[in-house]
Amino acid sequence: MKNDTDTFLDEKRLDLEIWAGKKIGTKKRSSPVTIVSTLVGRDGITMASDSRTTNEDETIRDDTKKVFPVNLLDGFGFLIGQSGNDDLGARAIELIYQLATQTKIKDYRTCAELVEKAIADLKDEIRNQFKGTSEELQSHFEKHNFDLVIAYFFRELGTDGRLCLPRPHIFTVRFSLGSVRRHFNKHFVSIGCGSPLADFLLSGFDIANQDFSQLLATAIYTIEQVKLFDPRCGGKTQVANSERMIFKDGSCLTPVFGVDDGMVGDFTKGVEEATNEVAIYQRKSIQGIMDKVSKIMTQRVEKLKKENEGIHIGIDGSMKPIKNTESV
Repeated sequence: MKNDTDTFLDEKRLDLEIWAGKKIGTKKRSSPVTIVSTLVGRDGITMASDSRTTNEDETIRDDTKKVFPVNLLDGFGFLIGQSGNDDLGARAIELIYQLATQTKIKDYRTCAELVEKAIADLKDEIRNQFKGTSEELQSHFEKHNFDLVIAYFFRELGTDGRLCLPRPHIFTVRFSLGSVRRHFNKHFVSIGCGSPLADFLLSGFDIANQDFSQLLATAIYTIEQVKLFDPRCGGKTQVANSERMIFKDGSCLTPVFGVDDGMVGDFTKGVEEATNEVAIYQRKSIQGIMDKVSKIMTQRVEKLKKENEGIHIGIDGSMKPIKNTESV
């Protein structure tokens, strides 16, 4: 658990007691803060996230690593992203790396099943230390929940016995449930509190036809926009990638790797400058709309003035003619 440990104050002891399951429901936990998005393009998969999380003492950190490239024993690679409780999520990632060194790819579910095994092992660790009932244990899991997203290319055998082109696969899993869910034919999947906004933004892009550079730009743009509008997300943007490289002899490579911070920084700066330019264009557009509305309203006012002695414009924008009436 990542608490400040300079002094063991009573609050810190309470945190430890809650973590061990000795006291249940005595302290309200804040919602996890994060955003992780996975994009599947023409020849690559890009996973991007922010780096903000909430500690057990409800302080916020902006240095959390959330996206990881993982390689199995035989070199097969996959990407994994983590959102939610960072203490348990980080331990799950550690277990996944350990299991990966003992695992070879067998089929399209190998990586997903590896993640399921890591989560089961983590639950066993907590179960062995927990002092509450089974109901309290499940509640404990839910209060310290986290989500994982897994993405990779896998090359399957066709009906003719020949290898097909590598196809993308995306799975998600929630710690409290423990079972992975496959997302069929989706070109983007997001997890974390910022996922609704991220998915809304991503729905406006033709992601399926984007190359590596375009995927990178779209992913970073999305994370930066989520951070701008959702204060629960923040910190530096981090990115990992898997490319599908096909050679003339029919062989393929699908390496996984973290994207260099310098490149991410360049794209982030480009996103910021482009966003500022869009904001200027939007302000000009609004001013243009106001100018046209003013011209249209003026035409309507002049028409009413010609047809009547005067015109009254109400506070609600309504226009009513004024006619002189003879005194009785």
